[in-house]
Amino acid sequence: MSGADVRVPGVRVVHPALRLAARLELLSLVVLLGNLATVHDGRVAAAVGPVHGGLYLAVVLGLVLREGTPARARLLGLVPGAGGLLAVRALGLHHRSSGSPA
Repeated sequence: MSGADVRVPGVRVVHPALRLAARLELLSLVVLLGNLATVHDGRVAAAVGPVHGGLYLAVVLGLVLREGTPARARLLGLVPGAGGLLAVRALGLHHRSSGSPA
């Protein structure tokens, strides 16, 4: 078992799937905005738009359904694009300030 797999009783860490969804949400927004600013190809928007929406919903639901998520992190998760990453960061800071590892 690697050090990343060690679980400490009573410590809730940020789930890797939530962290990944937040990163992919931001990446999809960058792709959409880059497309809008350059070629404005409707096929890119049609392909990436629903992916971005699904990732946004996954992040929001992941934060809402996660037990013990502070209200601040849940509200940050509602911000499209970077809100998921800000919420994940807030969760990490919340655990550090309470004396638990992130």
